[in-house]
Amino acid sequence: KYNEDPNTDVSLKVIADHARAVTALISDGVLPSNEGRGYVLRRILRRAVRHGRLLGIEGIFLTPLIDVVVDILGPGITSIAEKQDFVKRVV
Repeated sequence: KYNEDPNTDVSLKVIADHARAVTALISDGVLPSNEGRGYVLRRILRRAVRHGRLLGIEGIFLTPLIDVVVDILGPGITSIAEKQDFVKRVV
């Protein structure tokens, strides 16, 4: 729940922000790798997962968030909506 614990709030905000960033990066063609932008993407993914674990979330939780990001940003950024399935496969 939001607004119960400041640490929980930070983790929720980090996860939401990173879900948006990951969706935008992958839809722009960035793939996880060991160099450059791909490495930044990997770090963002790992940080989101780490904050999920701090909240006690086990298993896959980022993939369903991509649908939420696309629902919110998709009407304004059509490239995100067009590549939704690809982004989910990469994550």
